[in-house]
Amino acid sequence: MVVADICHDASPILIVTGDDDRVVPTKDSVRLAWEIDASIRVIEACRHLPQEECSGRILASRRRILEHHVDKV
Repeated sequence: MVVADICHDASPILIVTGDDDRVVPTKDSVRLAWEIDASIRVIEACRHLPQEECSGRILASRRRILEHHVDKV
C-alpha cells in the first residue's frame, strides 16, 4: 500500500485502533492517520481487534463519521 495512492481517494477514511494494540502500535496508527489526513478513533481498553472487542463503540464512531461526511455530499 502506497500512502500517495490512498491520499487520492475521495472517500473519507476512518482508522480505528485500540489503545493497547500490541500488533500495530497505536502510535503507528496515529502517524498513518496524520500522513493520509484520515480520521482516527483510539478505543480505550481495546487491543488489536476493537471491532470484535468493543463493537458498540466502533459502531458509534462509524456512525459519527458517516453523518459528518453525508452532510457534505
